[in-house]
Parts: sequence; structure tokens; C-alpha cells
Amino acid sequence: MAALARAHRWIPALIVALAAVDPLWAQAPEPELERVEPERPGPGNELLPEASFQLLAARYAPGEPDLEWSTWIGAGVGFARLGHTTLFGTADVETVVGSERRGFDARQANYHLQLGARRPVGPWALELFFGHVSRHESDREKEPAVDWNILGLRAARELDLGVPTRVSLGLGHTTLASAVGYRFEATLGVESDVARWDGGLGYLRGRLRLVTVAEEDSDLDRGGFADASLEGGLRFPRRLQSLELFVAWEHRNDVRLLEPGALDRALFGLRFSGGSPDLLAAQSSGLGPRPARASPPPAPAPDGG
Repeated sequence: MAALARAHRWIPALIVALAAVDPLWAQAPEPELERVEPERPGPGNELLPEASFQLLAARYAPGEPDLEWSTWIGAGVGFARLGHTTLFGTADVETVVGSERRGFDARQANYHLQLGARRPVGPWALELFFGHVSRHESDREKEPAVDWNILGLRAARELDLGVPTRVSLGLGHTTLASAVGYRFEATLGVESDVARWDGGLGYLRGRLRLVTVAEEDSDLDRGGFADASLEGGLRFPRRLQSLELFVAWEHRNDVRLLEPGALDRALFGLRFSGGSPDLLAAQSSGLGPRPARASPPPAPAPDGG
């Protein structure tokens, strides 16, 4: 009750703060909602041409003592642009939170690192990448190493399906797989903006991941598997940043480090991101690079010009 009383004293101050921020937010110029992204430069040489960031927090339903929240924090940077080719890197930390030892207990810390090169080829955007995933249990006894490296190619393009839609394909092969025994990974991703209004849009996003496993190299008693997810939400873009509120369902294998099996769960969360849309698409999303969009037509000359 004392905590509720202390929180009650902050409510008027919070209302005043929100009232002050809201007009500033509303006055920000609205972007074109077809796709919130900066204008892509033409071919040329440039150092540090782009950057990105993303933050995510989602609540699992049903939750378990060791799996209640999923959080992500990460960033990406374009190291250099050489003609039409961009060299980039991304780094993300995934933290799985439970309540085993304390009310908010970091159960897993998983690191996702990636280097790659991106280049448009016709209507496609191609991305050659080398990724590393390392998974760790936090505050627990040391377990065997659980990590893998993967070298692969992703390709994405826009489709005209009546609504703005992007599809991507990916194929990779592991160069190292400790404990998990992964060999080949294939991904398919689809994302569509299904509704638009002044100030926001509604979207649907789906992903399928197929993995083959060398059972003789795996510490888990299982073979190949398929992961799938479907997400729907609302996106509120402002300048080069956006806030997404979403509901998702996922069928995911190898959730626990050294226990085989799949879990089916719902997620309720939010995602805040900004910067280069190409880097954001590559950051742990499985959707691959965003294809370069055609430049908008020039504005007509004024009468008499």
C-alpha cells in the first residue's frame, strides 16, 4: 500500500509531462507512410554512410518461471559505401527474463553479431552475410558452449500485391556449430502494410525458418526442425524513428539451451527503432535487406517556368 501511495503522488506530474510532450510530437512533420526511410544516395564512395538502433520488449503468454519476457537491444553501422555496395555490421543482445531467483531475473543472454555486404541487383537487394550467435545462461553454473557461425546469402524485393509488400529469402550454411549441430538454414519472410491512416499504419509480418541438423554433432536428441512466427501490429513513424505495438505468435525450437523441444507462445510487446531501414531489416529479423526503392518523380515545374 505504501508503494501505491508513493506512485499516486507521481500521477499528476506524469500527466503534466505527457501533456507537454504531446504537442511537440504532434508538430513533427509526418513522413510518407508507404515506407519510412531516408533517401538513398546514388553510387559513390562514402565512409560511415548509415546507422541504426532497435529496442524491443515483449511479454510471453503463457509465461514460465524461466521464460517470462524477451528483450532486445542492438545497433548497426554501415562502415563504407563503395559504388553500389555497402559494407556493414550489426550487434544485438537478446535477454530472456524470468522470475526464478528474483522478481526480474535475467535468465539467458544471447549475442547476435553480423558482418555483411549489400548491393542492389535489378529489383532485388542482395546481402552476403557472416553471422555469429552465442547463447549463455546468466548467473548459473557454466554449461558447454552453445554457439554457431553461419555464412549465407539473403535477397529481398518489393511486390505489388495491392498493398506495400516485401518478401525475402535466405540460405546459409554453418561454419561452426557447438552443441546444437546446425548445418543448413533457410528462411522466408513476408511483410505487408495492410492499413494506413493519418499518423500510423497497420502491418502483418510472417517468418518461416527451416534448419537441418547433423545429429552426430548435436547434444540434443532431435533432428531438423521448422520455426514459424506471425506478427500483427500498429506502427507510428516519426521522421526516421518508429514505434510498433504488436501481438505475435511463435512456434520456436531450442528455446532452452540444452533441452530439446518446441514451444508455442503468444507475445505482446513494443519495438522502438530508427536509422537506416536496410540495417534494421538485417538486424535479427530474418527479413533480409530492404530493396532499394525507385526515386520519386520530380515535382512538376511551376507555370511559366
